Amino acid sequence: MKIKSVSIKNLGFISKLDLEFAFDKINVIQGKNGSGKTTVLAAIYSMFQESEILNYKDNDNDAIIEITIQDEDKTNRIKKRYHCGKSIIEVKSFQEMNRLVKIKKEKVFLLSAESLRDKFWLSDEKVKSAIDFFGRLKIEDTIVDSVLIELLENDKSFRYMSIGQQIYFGILSVLSYVPSDSVLLVDDLFGYLDMCTIESIVRVMKKITNIQFVLTSHFSSSSKLLDCEMIDLTPEKSNNDYEQPNFQYNRFFNHEVKKKLFSDNNNKPIISKPFIKYKRGMEIEDIENRNIEYKEIKGNNPCNTIIDVSEIYINAFLNSWVTGSGTIKWGISDCGIVIGVELSKVDKDTIIRKLAERIGQMRPYISQDLVQIIFEDIIENGYIIPGFYIVEIIIEPFQIWDLVSTSKDEVYIKTEGGKKRLNSYEIQQELKRRNKLS
Repeated sequence: MKIKSVSIKNLGFISKLDLEFAFDKINVIQGKNGSGKTTVLAAIYSMFQESEILNYKDNDNDAIIEITIQDEDKTNRIKKRYHCGKSIIEVKSFQEMNRLVKIKKEKVFLLSAESLRDKFWLSDEKVKSAIDFFGRLKIEDTIVDSVLIELLENDKSFRYMSIGQQIYFGILSVLSYVPSDSVLLVDDLFGYLDMCTIESIVRVMKKITNIQFVLTSHFSSSSKLLDCEMIDLTPEKSNNDYEQPNFQYNRFFNHEVKKKLFSDNNNKPIISKPFIKYKRGMEIEDIENRNIEYKEIKGNNPCNTIIDVSEIYINAFLNSWVTGSGTIKWGISDCGIVIGVELSKVDKDTIIRKLAERIGQMRPYISQDLVQIIFEDIIENGYIIPGFYIVEIIIEPFQIWDLVSTSKDEVYIKTEGGKKRLNSYEIQQELKRRNKLS
């Protein structure tokens, strides 16, 4: 099955957009931040889902998404209309309905580099699967060779992989499980990688001829890609007032895609040696943005600082409907240098317990399952530094029509430069905006 084209009308700021995709090349949708790349992928993926992952409401204009699918020698069309917050699939006849029922919706996958970086836990099993898959493709690669040496010759109690290497092997592991005749949609795959790693991933994807790839990328990271179908995203933009589509594709990767790909392995993978991604003094490959905050401890009480400030940022992420998950990384300077936070076992237990209490005091009720706290080890001179960690606090994407308040009855939203506390007037305006979407 292959996606031949997609047409979008009146969806958010997109007044009209028509894209065609290649079957024999890697499709790369490139554009600047805010040009609608992620919206296009979410729109495509939503067409194959029984549950609604893309919510949109415009009382003045209906939004329409239409895709054309090539399945063997048959061409099928799916058309979805959003009217006053409700979506319906439009069909012209019973014959067309029967054809739509037979479309292999389970063979369309969506993931993001952000998910691979923060959520895709590597294990010996996944790395071995990736290396075996790479071997079957008969490609030589220095990244794989270096990791093989690390796996075979490392006599330490851990294995070091940079964040870029972990994304690389996460992608290889996913590719090894994706069935043939599938469509793989990947959002911002190249944003966290250097050009050498990007070229290696593209080389692997070109070897896989039975999967259609549709990727998104910024102009800067895709300008040197060769033999790919480069698609410049230049939609006709609406001049009218519009609301942004709301979707939570990241959660669908974390749950639905993993369930699809790894359903044959219900047991948690055994990790004989942990994979460590932080070296003291190293510069982090990705930069701070709306989804990622770096924080350095500057006082003498790291526990209280982490608990107090993290509660505010958790509240801000929950209220902001940001795309993907929100992540706070304690122990990294504003310049992206790994420093670490010194914590005892009691400190770690205190952070986990106190943050759970603060989340429990937020109103309305927020499930503690939406927040994950991870204490990542740091290495220096080839050895783990005892008692020093990068504290990663990951907030799952979450959409609620109300505003969530902290344990002190304060309300924050996330901004590009950090967070903002809303005053009474701003709270009223934000609630009015949300009521228009509900």
